[in-house]
Amino acid sequence: MIKHNKKVPPNSDAVFIGWQETLSGDVFALYTITVKGHASYGSTVTDRTLRHLNLQIPRQHRPWGERISQGTQKRQKREGE
Repeated sequence: MIKHNKKVPPNSDAVFIGWQETLSGDVFALYTITVKGHASYGSTVTDRTLRHLNLQIPRQHRPWGERISQGTQKRQKREGE
């Protein structure tokens, strides 16, 4: 399990821990569930899982900006931008 040193905001269901990139270049956010007593407490999950569990999804910024397409992200990464 990924450990983090971030403080958990009050009334937070999860904390954003970082980004994961797939082999195809897609990027998705990872979160740790922080609801004490929840069956998945401490688990690292995606936003899809948080929605399925009816938990709040913390806000975060995309790693390469909000409006950059996946193709542009891949190109920038290859070019070292």
